[in-house]
Amino acid sequence: MLQTIRARLVALVLAVALPLFGVLVWVFWAEIARVHNSARDLALRIAISIASDVRDANQRPRSLLQQMAQRPKIQHAVRGDCDSYFGIVDFYPQYLNLLQFDPAGNLVCSSTPAAADARYSAIADPLIQARVRQTHGRNIDTMVIPAKGKWILVLFQPLGNGQLALEEYLDLDVRPYPTGTVVTVVDGHGKVIARSPEIANWLGRDVRNNLGTISQHGHQGSAEARGIDGVPRQYGYTRINHSDWILYVGIPAGIARSQVRSLVIRGISAGIIICFVVLLFALQLATTINRPLHALARTAQRVAVEGYSGNVPADGPREVAVVGQAFNRMIASRSDAERALVDSRAQLEALSKKLLEVSEEERSRIAREIHDELGQLLTALNMDIGGLLRSAEPLKPEQKMMALRIRHALSETLSSVQRIASELRPAALDDFGLIAAVESEVRTFEERTGIECELSLPEDDTLSLGPDVDAAIYRIVQEAMTNVARHSDASRLEIRVRQQPDETLVEIRDDGKGIPASKLSDRNSLGVAGMRERARRIGATLEVEGIVGHGTIVSVRIPVKTAQTARS
Repeated sequence: MLQTIRARLVALVLAVALPLFGVLVWVFWAEIARVHNSARDLALRIAISIASDVRDANQRPRSLLQQMAQRPKIQHAVRGDCDSYFGIVDFYPQYLNLLQFDPAGNLVCSSTPAAADARYSAIADPLIQARVRQTHGRNIDTMVIPAKGKWILVLFQPLGNGQLALEEYLDLDVRPYPTGTVVTVVDGHGKVIARSPEIANWLGRDVRNNLGTISQHGHQGSAEARGIDGVPRQYGYTRINHSDWILYVGIPAGIARSQVRSLVIRGISAGIIICFVVLLFALQLATTINRPLHALARTAQRVAVEGYSGNVPADGPREVAVVGQAFNRMIASRSDAERALVDSRAQLEALSKKLLEVSEEERSRIAREIHDELGQLLTALNMDIGGLLRSAEPLKPEQKMMALRIRHALSETLSSVQRIASELRPAALDDFGLIAAVESEVRTFEERTGIECELSLPEDDTLSLGPDVDAAIYRIVQEAMTNVARHSDASRLEIRVRQQPDETLVEIRDDGKGIPASKLSDRNSLGVAGMRERARRIGATLEVEGIVGHGTIVSVRIPVKTAQTARS
């Protein structure tokens, strides 16, 4: 997949970036957990602090009420004759009002609240009186009353002839704490008796199915829970001593997350910018490396063209530049070697052409000498022996047998001389042209090998492509037929000569076992190499195709221009 330098550099950037983002995510969650734990600890500390204040707010006034309840004038107070102790609220700013009720719940005595406290006391007094009347003198639980944004704590002390009720402020102010902090006070029945902020909305609400689940197994602790308003918070809770109340302090989980989220977003943004810059640098580096490498590749492709001697730019990174310089030296060396090879090839081609010409000339000369001299001598010898035998008649039987053997041997010798001369340079090729020479060779081949031959030739028996071309084609056909006789195990041979507008096609087909592909490139296959060299010398193309079990096809294509040049 990663086949290019660019892709690998991008993969390297991703290999660095992905773990980096993984670490950032891990840090994010770890920081979230840390902040959550910190928020829980803070909520628990706030809960303990507020619970301590509430406990003190219960104990001190309760002790005061107990002392006042022992005073005879308070125990036997009558309307309009209130004891001077009712003025105690003037000395303690946290107390709003002190009330005394008879057994029927009627107000007997009351202190005079300060002007700042009077409006809150005016709200609490009727509620306190209603509670006293409902209880009919029995012990009354501490009340918590919301009054215009403040909480009023009311403690009761029974008397023999009624009840004492002391009003004081309960500090549930959440402004000093993190934004969204909620303080909730729940009684022993799981009912909300105080909550800050949003004082009046939640009084009496049952919290046993949400907040109550986190405080079932301990006096105090912390946990994450969803409040009665549906908002998830980190809660700390504790039980208030000397009461069945539980105080919960909740800090919104979103506040903790938002702080960490902001930090992580900044970290991720910085990481993305860094990765983007590194990616741009990697792409630029890839371009810097690829440019000389692509030039090197293009030059390498052009080097395949014979005679190319250009240079590749030796720039880019030092390693690439070194490769470019080495490549240029290789091109220079190759150019020198190629020029030497071209010269050597030209010399070899000239030598090969000369050898073929000399060979053909020598064949012609030897054929003429054999035909003219040796043939004439053998003919004269045959005639002389014939005259000698006629002059010696009558011959004895044994002499007649010897004469027959002599005449037969002379006839065979003369036929062999004629055959050898024909093979060296068939007279038909010079006298009657290529077609006649091929027909003569095919008849001789068929008689000698017994292989059935089929000829498909042009109607023009005088077809001539020029002396050199005719001789080369004849020798190619002759060599192909020799290979068929020696190697193919064929039973049938077909030779076709076709004249087309732009070329002359010669095909030799057999139905033998087919020449293997390995033999076509074998240096020892001199017959195939010779055919190719003859075809190349006359500007023709030769193809040899072997099909195992189906025979071999030898095709020679002679362009018209080549034939015209040879004839001229």
